[in-house]
Amino acid sequence: MFGRLLLLLSLLGPLPAMAQTLDGDWNGTLNTPAGGQLRILFQFRNTPAGLAVTPVNVDLRSATFPPSIATLSGKNLAMVFPALNGTYNGTLSDDGKIINGSWTQRGQSLPLNLMPGTITAAVLHQPEPGDLTVPTPTGMLAGTILTAGNGKLAAVIISGAGPANRDGNSPINGGRGTYRDVAEGLAAQGVTTLRFDKRGIGQSAAAMRHESELRIQTSGDDVRALAAELKRRTGAPCVWLVGHSEGALIAKLAADGNKDVCGLVSLAGVGHSMDIGWREAMARAMPPDQKQRANEVLDSLVAGRTVPEVPPMMMGAFRPNIQPYMISVLAQDPAALLRRLKVPVLILQGEADTNVPVENAKALAAARPDATLKILPGVNHSLRLAKEDRGTGPGPLAPGVTEAIADFMKVQR
Repeated sequence: MFGRLLLLLSLLGPLPAMAQTLDGDWNGTLNTPAGGQLRILFQFRNTPAGLAVTPVNVDLRSATFPPSIATLSGKNLAMVFPALNGTYNGTLSDDGKIINGSWTQRGQSLPLNLMPGTITAAVLHQPEPGDLTVPTPTGMLAGTILTAGNGKLAAVIISGAGPANRDGNSPINGGRGTYRDVAEGLAAQGVTTLRFDKRGIGQSAAAMRHESELRIQTSGDDVRALAAELKRRTGAPCVWLVGHSEGALIAKLAADGNKDVCGLVSLAGVGHSMDIGWREAMARAMPPDQKQRANEVLDSLVAGRTVPEVPPMMMGAFRPNIQPYMISVLAQDPAALLRRLKVPVLILQGEADTNVPVENAKALAAARPDATLKILPGVNHSLRLAKEDRGTGPGPLAPGVTEAIADFMKVQR
């Protein structure tokens, strides 16, 4: 989770503005080394200092990055990114409708052609009969109910960090479909599910006005609203929360004191403060000369203080606009939250998970000795057999994942 986010999102550091003749909105797509795509909207505006641009990753909660300046000499556009050790070089076409160029960063060059116009978040979910919307104070949340059995055994599936939609498909790394697979696997066991696009993602994009307003508590409130709606629609006495990775932390917030919740299933849930995982990931990925500053940034965020300037490799995940959300996440103690809950808990963890190691599940189990802990041999963070999940497509969920969830729910009825 942590390393992948740092790698992918660091591509979208602060980008400079273009020349005055290029004022307006332009967009382009980077084909990433991981095989996904980063669609970027460039909002160019005139300022007293020159033409500035605000880059926006429209598929990642409309993430925005600090503006900068660029120059145009004739038809040749040259942009330099000292903080990222990167450059952009392009040529404006004769009709002014396209800039053909490339983004070069850390010795690797990627094609990046820009065209005028505004783009919106990609639609990765195809319509289904069970699609629904749930109102919130800032906009609608979109989701899908997959009905099974008599509908009385029901669960909300909560996705992890990043831009994956309700099905588990992401514009960055393509379609893994993890959450659709979980929903279909549970349906085969008689469990009705509601999976949803988080605010700022997919068809729930409009529910987030600006990423600087996002807090993890807001995500918890969203799940509360969705759980109440699922309970109302199914007539179930209560519903389960099934949270994956960061979704497990959100599930704990939503379950606290919530009479609509029967119990909680933690799938690859973190067992300690999130800064520990970030520090471990940065120790592996950060250049030596940036590690001390990276830890200082995390120290400030843990203390509740924003940081205007961060190291280049932290810009994607710790850019200024997202720091209030990260502060709200870092303030949570997953084990303490779990200890406070009064509902049945299943802790399901893949033994081969390198994003959230098994020690996290053991920490959660120590906080709730009455919880059921189940370690799945050979299973990775995507809930698949690691030996079969190596770049040839996601493949099916590991045997026993949805069966373990459904069996636990049925025993508690």
